[in-house]
Amino acid sequence: MVNISNMLDISNIDPRIDEYLERVFRISKSYSTKRSYKGALNKFQRFLSRENTDLPNLLKDLNEKKKDPIDTLDGFYTYLSKENASKSTIAGYLCVTKDFLNFHGMHIYNGDVNQILN
Repeated sequence: MVNISNMLDISNIDPRIDEYLERVFRISKSYSTKRSYKGALNKFQRFLSRENTDLPNLLKDLNEKKKDPIDTLDGFYTYLSKENASKSTIAGYLCVTKDFLNFHGMHIYNGDVNQILN
């Protein structure tokens, strides 16, 4: 089990994150799944911090078409690769991030993510 107690608490950043995580729990009925999704979003937020933004600003930029969600996921992939994350860990983080962005209306398809991974 991943220890998320020392991670950035992303739920304080935007209430839409809590809403998303509650949906994840409602579907999975698993606290472990909810924790792992939160860990993936924490990792994504750390990536965004290095890009001088955060989740609320990214969502705003994506909705206003100032940024491309596929380019953002590709940048996240590069970030994770440089951290020497395994391919399966990267795939998991990208799937969670894609699902989170889809939850907020981005319409990213599995094929889009598969292109990034290959």
